Amino acid sequence: MATQGVPARLLALLPAEDADVLPRADELGDDAAVFIADVSGFSALERRAETAGLADSFAELVNDVLGGVERLTWDLGGCVVHTAGDALICVFPPVEGYPEGAIALAEECARRVLHEFETVHRPREATLSVHGGVARGGLTVLH
Repeated sequence: MATQGVPARLLALLPAEDADVLPRADELGDDAAVFIADVSGFSALERRAETAGLADSFAELVNDVLGGVERLTWDLGGCVVHTAGDALICVFPPVEGYPEGAIALAEECARRVLHEFETVHRPREATLSVHGGVARGGLTVLH
């Protein structure tokens, strides 16, 4: 049975024959942090871009905005673990010897994303906005 890294509380919910298809799980401990960034306005902008025949420039903007969040996350030691349309879930593992380290990095990432958004992306497209949140605590990431 391929159950390495899968929390026992999840295994208990599944029939034994399904346990070998579970995703891998990484327990990051109590001092991990998560930053969720969501960009608002992409759907309306996409409709306008399609109507105007500007799909390529829209795709470039999407890649620049979401790629910027990912780059800033990696620069600070985090990892984007999931994307959902125009939202990203970024995880920061615990920093050994510094219990507040992961949340400090997630907060710094959020500040940098907001700064980059306001100085780089909003001037290109004023209808976009970004929002999100950070949290600290026990975290399990499923792959």
